[in-house]
Amino acid sequence: MRERGATSGELYVRPRIAVIGIRSGGVALTTAINRGTKGTMDAALQTVVVGSYADADEAGIHFFAWDADSGTLTPDGTVTGVTNPSYLLPHPTRDRIYAVGETTDYEGRAGGSVAVLARDDSGQWSVVQEVFSGGGAPCHLGLAAAERGLLVANYMGGNVAIIPLTPNGDFAEEAQSVRQHQGSGPHVQRQEAAHAHCFLAGPMGAIAYTADLGCDAVFAYEVAASGDRLTPLTGLTYRARPGAGPRHLTFSSDGRFGYLLNELNSTIDVLTVSPAGGLACRQTIPMLPPDWSGHSTAAEVLIHPHGRWLYASNRGHDSLAVYAIGADEGHLTLVGHVPTQGEEPRNFRISPDGRHLIAANQRTHTLVVFRVDEATGRLSAIGDAIDVPRPTCVQFLR
Repeated sequence: MRERGATSGELYVRPRIAVIGIRSGGVALTTAINRGTKGTMDAALQTVVVGSYADADEAGIHFFAWDADSGTLTPDGTVTGVTNPSYLLPHPTRDRIYAVGETTDYEGRAGGSVAVLARDDSGQWSVVQEVFSGGGAPCHLGLAAAERGLLVANYMGGNVAIIPLTPNGDFAEEAQSVRQHQGSGPHVQRQEAAHAHCFLAGPMGAIAYTADLGCDAVFAYEVAASGDRLTPLTGLTYRARPGAGPRHLTFSSDGRFGYLLNELNSTIDVLTVSPAGGLACRQTIPMLPPDWSGHSTAAEVLIHPHGRWLYASNRGHDSLAVYAIGADEGHLTLVGHVPTQGEEPRNFRISPDGRHLIAANQRTHTLVVFRVDEATGRLSAIGDAIDVPRPTCVQFLR
């Protein structure tokens, strides 16, 4: 194992005493976070964590106290030690946060890394493990069914992998079962090769799906119950329109529908999910106004916790597109577009209670909070923008 320096982020070699390829150790927070024990804080106060592009010695992971009633964010500490932690994923039942290290060179190997943050008894978060991701520029993470494995999408590597997890949510090994995608698309600069852009468990549990921007496809894999093996399900491959550039995918809570965001042509494919896990397109809807003529690419897509609305972000148009979801057929109807009060909204997250949405404007270095109208799903910005360098991912902690 390897231990990180607590202040500089430099790496120090220790004798390997456990799993080869895993770094362990602590990176101290600049300030304590989540102060107090469970039950001592106001019930309305929660925690928001934000990932960003940053060098290992910079504060790349930012924590905020979140007031669920007022929609207020208060800075509450940072973590250093991970290079470009551009995507974060909290464990749903353990005090663990997973962070990609979006690089193409990890300890002399052609690829990036994935780190684990753990919270100690005092409430402080620190980086305790880091492993090879299996490919270059990991950009998205998902949890396999029963949290036995962590799903990893490597953008520059054009592949996906799975990292086995221990019962407490730590890494048991580095990335396993690396599956290389093959293909390209008509967009010369962006689709010269495979570019896996997300990887998540589907409604079937044992089947995971990855959207590949370079291949114009969604590939499906069977995930072993042991959390260490991926088996391609070639018969379930979904082909998007040439040049669409699939980026992110989300599913309705009942598992009947999927919503595929296409980055390059700024559209959303509404998909039906068959009992066997196959995907079929029943609607394609644009994300941009018909009179828009500038350059824009799509970034994130999420369904409101109540299941009535879907939101998607436009980088260039710098807006959130709001759609109503048809209760029976899952079709989308545009409600409107809301400016994100900044440039390049790479990511956003809806609060668990559905009352607020936080948008991360990467280019203008801000977080902006919106209130969600409970009747229409429309958004209205509240409060002042919060400064965060190059924010790329927002997550609410349980």
